[in-house]
Amino acid sequence: MRISLLPLLVLALPLLEIAGFVVVGRQIGALATVGLVLASSIAGSLLLRHQGFGVMARVRAEMDAGRDPSSQLAHGAMIVLAAILLIIPGFITDILAI
Repeated sequence: MRISLLPLLVLALPLLEIAGFVVVGRQIGALATVGLVLASSIAGSLLLRHQGFGVMARVRAEMDAGRDPSSQLAHGAMIVLAAILLIIPGFITDILAI
């Protein structure tokens, strides 16, 4: 019987994020912790907005020039993933985004 690790990771991530909040909150204080979480979410939103539209424009330009846009699509997918990880509250997902 094969056991997939993905469901375990999905269940463990919120617990790890809460533990991260506690550790960081003890070191720098609750208000600074909330500020960091808000700042990373705002950074993720801005990244998604600015880079997302830029990637779409670069893909369109590559296609108009008759070139393969796959590298631009892959780059755009990585940017979107990083932005989503930054938007999700927590320090572990922020580290994964970087």
